[in-house]
Amino acid sequence: MQPSPTHRTLAFVLALLAGAALSACGGRQVRPPPDTFLVDAPVETGDRELDARVARAREIAELDPADFQALRKSVAAVGDGAHVETMMRHVLGKGDVDEALSILRAWAEATSYAEPAMANYLDLALGTDRLEECIVGTDEFLEAHEDHPFLLLIRGVCLQRFGRPDAGAAALYSGMAKIETLGGFTGVLERELGVATTPTQLSEIAQFQNRLGLIDYMTEFSVLGHVLVRHASGLTVEDAPPDPRLMDLGGITSSEVERIFTSRREAFRHCQLMYKKRRKIPGGRLVVHLTIRRDGSPGTIERVRDTFEVEEIPACIEEQIGHLWFPPPRYGKAVLLERDFRMLGD
Repeated sequence: MQPSPTHRTLAFVLALLAGAALSACGGRQVRPPPDTFLVDAPVETGDRELDARVARAREIAELDPADFQALRKSVAAVGDGAHVETMMRHVLGKGDVDEALSILRAWAEATSYAEPAMANYLDLALGTDRLEECIVGTDEFLEAHEDHPFLLLIRGVCLQRFGRPDAGAAALYSGMAKIETLGGFTGVLERELGVATTPTQLSEIAQFQNRLGLIDYMTEFSVLGHVLVRHASGLTVEDAPPDPRLMDLGGITSSEVERIFTSRREAFRHCQLMYKKRRKIPGGRLVVHLTIRRDGSPGTIERVRDTFEVEEIPACIEEQIGHLWFPPPRYGKAVLLERDFRMLGD
């Protein structure tokens, strides 16, 4: 059957349109966008642990109110630590530190003030600079664990930071005196806790004591020792591996941010390819400041520098950034980072 004149005319017009499209694209069609270009595409960095943390962050942020209340009842009844962590991260993602501390206080009461519950409460109080809550908490916990040495040490740190150095020093010395096995580490502990601040206040041996040895000792001794290491003057969490008895209250590194952005590299590149003019791919540089919200979602994107001649390219890149997700920052504190996109043209 021969095609009708109308069909031949339609085919000719379509061929012309296709040829024009190819010419506008430099003789090549723009390839379809990669999967990562889709709004709901999951983050896939190739690091299973990181990808799982990102997926978990989204799941917790989107927790249904009814499910949250069910978790609360479970914690009050049996003190389930896994449920506490989920609740904690959910409310911290909303910026409600008071509610988070209340949940941990209830968990401590439900477990008869077990060390992990007390430690997590004090970790959050110190991490969010809630020093009054820290002091009140240690006072309450000491009623259940009279003269617990690490509770006394943490109380001393809280008092020091709250502007009561004398009361803080008294609590610190009281705690150190009760740790019979502290041995030769007393001097370096005094130095790290800021009780002794000048060499003349320390013995010659104490000035050369092994700081890392002290950290190992304190973290192995108890989970409260790990909290002390995490927050005391001069000691950082990077000095020792995380204690599994402390909850994952967030934390994201620069290398993790890099892997997440790299996972969307093809999507960012597609933003550039979509707006090529004839055979020329427009290049340029875009610098943005991105706020990672408390729950790990992308927040405000501020354009700091833009040298692209084609306005749609940076707008497309920013749209892609807005669809990313990250592990939540530590202690539910939003963070600001800078990202520099440099794209060569031809």
